[in-house]
Amino acid sequence: MEIEAKKLKELGFDALMLYGGINEWMNQGYPIEGNSEVRNELQEISPPTFFMEKNYDHWLVIDLTESQDAREILPQSLSIPLSKDASQFIKQMKKAHKQNSSYPFILLVGKDGKEAEHVESVVLVSSMKNVYFLTGGADGYRKFLVNLAESKDLKNARPKKVATSEKKKGCGSG
Repeated sequence: MEIEAKKLKELGFDALMLYGGINEWMNQGYPIEGNSEVRNELQEISPPTFFMEKNYDHWLVIDLTESQDAREILPQSLSIPLSKDASQFIKQMKKAHKQNSSYPFILLVGKDGKEAEHVESVVLVSSMKNVYFLTGGADGYRKFLVNLAESKDLKNARPKKVATSEKKKGCGSG
């Protein structure tokens, strides 16, 4: 997006980056159009999108799993296992965010992404902003990383030059 914003500026447009995207737009009170039921999907970050943004210094990653599944693939994550006591969970999340206040965005990572439905309602009630969920959870991110590594291996395994046979004269002549 930053590259596209620069291109627009060079063309004379007043382009700005709004960190937090459409969610921040809504948080600032600006209207959006379209199906209101799709808004929940705006809180989801796909593995490829997070992979591109993971090195930015604005993500506080919280591992919701009991076994710390996300720590293996997201070593910067903090462990706050999802508990049945919603108020205790929110209290721990707020404390972690306060201790890491330089991170404006929170990414919650469960085992398989199914936790988002439960956590989403708890987060909405708490009025916390800029909280996102990793689609597919740690399992989905791990699968993405494996596929990415395999695709790079395949790319590196391709021959640099393809040997061609000597050109024959005429159709089917040998």
